[in-house]
Amino acid sequence: MPTPTASVAGLVLYSPAPQALAAFYERAFSFTLDAAKHGNMGQHFEGLLNGVHIAIWDSQKGHATSSLVPTFKVRSIRDAEPGLLAAGASVAHRTIDLGEGKRVAGYLDPDQRHFRLIEFS
Repeated sequence: MPTPTASVAGLVLYSPAPQALAAFYERAFSFTLDAAKHGNMGQHFEGLLNGVHIAIWDSQKGHATSSLVPTFKVRSIRDAEPGLLAAGASVAHRTIDLGEGKRVAGYLDPDQRHFRLIEFS
């Protein structure tokens, strides 16, 4: 079995009431989700739960079509993309520079579910 080239870096949740959902997860799992903004992507809530980045965005902002989007950390989006496309994924959005050394790109799996890749420089 080949060695995985990615790890789960985060889960992105979309909600019509992101502040209320953030408060729920803070109470339910005893961790903090702070208001954050990166580049021009708008405000959201984010925090770490046992090393996994959790982010909650407003579903009405149109960032994704599903309520949960897994994010996989890779060394290079550019290097990982050809394998994804060959395996049956399609591009949902091109790579976006989030600032702070982070870049993210969006894809659709064969069932048309969103997932993302993130790289840190």
